Amino acid sequence: MSISSHQAGQTSQPLDAPAWGAVFVMALCCAVLIASEFMPVSLLTPIALDLHMSEGQVGQEAMHGREHDRFNQALIKKGFDVETGVKSISKGLGLLKKLTPIQQLACTVVMEHATAHLAIQWLSHADLNRLSDPKTLAMWQWHALEELEHKTVSYDVYKMLGEDQWLNRLIAVCAVMGVVLPVSIYAAIVIAYKHDSHKNREEFVQGLKLLFGQDGFLRPLLTKAPDFLKKDFDPRNDDTEELEKIWKEKLLGQNGILNQFYRNNKVAS
Repeated sequence: MSISSHQAGQTSQPLDAPAWGAVFVMALCCAVLIASEFMPVSLLTPIALDLHMSEGQVGQEAMHGREHDRFNQALIKKGFDVETGVKSISKGLGLLKKLTPIQQLACTVVMEHATAHLAIQWLSHADLNRLSDPKTLAMWQWHALEELEHKTVSYDVYKMLGEDQWLNRLIAVCAVMGVVLPVSIYAAIVIAYKHDSHKNREEFVQGLKLLFGQDGFLRPLLTKAPDFLKKDFDPRNDDTEELEKIWKEKLLGQNGILNQFYRNNKVAS
């Protein structure tokens, strides 16, 4: 991760030491994304046939999960404690599996809704983008775009099953906010302590502000999840079509950001 200082009227200069506040932010964001991805994948296999889903559709989401695993392995090689986050999230999701299938699916809707807003943040949060390594940021931006493209899938499945009850919605919101979010924060704090980031109080506070401040990265996760309780809830109410169009061109266009990092020269030639 490349961190730069941005003081008024001065040219940005690299810092000698990592900004652990930013590391804390990244750790928590990774934990939340792991939670948001694991549940949809775990539900696909048992319900795929009933929903008339093709093997290709299931495979695409499974490959998505595999790429998360590969990214985790890359972080481990760099010395990051990924295992704490994975174990914590797995335990949290294990608790959610005690709910009924329709309630589990409702939890998935809540998490996909939250993930979509996290995706918007990845594409628009200036401070986080400034603090991120360009190559890693490009990957997260592509991931964010993909999340926005399928933000309505789990909700459409949920509505199709015809078992939409307000009690199920309430249970889902409470379960996600009461189980997944706490274990994610716990994992991030443990990781922060393992990397001694708590010893730099200024950086630690900076990280908390970046997460939960007025324009904090995770504010939408806290403020938007309860929207699922509204009678007129629909992920389409948050129109991101124009944002997706802009970022498709930025990332995948002829002069797209991803070309410099992930261009397949064999195919291009």
